[in-house]
Amino acid sequence: MSNFGFNLLATAQGSIATQEYQWHEWTGSTTNAHGYEVDTYAAPVTRRGSVQPMSREQVQSDGLEQSKTYIRIYDTELINLMSRSKNADKITYNGGDYKAMPTSDDWQASGGWGAVLAVRVDNA
Repeated sequence: MSNFGFNLLATAQGSIATQEYQWHEWTGSTTNAHGYEVDTYAAPVTRRGSVQPMSREQVQSDGLEQSKTYIRIYDTELINLMSRSKNADKITYNGGDYKAMPTSDDWQASGGWGAVLAVRVDNA
């Protein structure tokens, strides 16, 4: 849905700096050598978008766990690539692995200003 007849995010990203990150699509799970079921992912795809760390104030106001690190990724194509019907895809950014978090609202917001919220799960 767009109120303006064009995608505001795509237009803004033509003027502002973007960061590089890798997107790994979730492909399923397998049993590792220790007998634990672990997620498997496709080969990483390098993407560019606006990656914004969340401040402590934002984390608190959104009711998120304060001991974790969160980022928001503004990338309209990433939003279209991700699926809500399977496990979370993995995102690698700035030396860490992040998992996309589900939201109660539509990632594709009015005017194209949608974002994916991700939580850091470990070092890349």
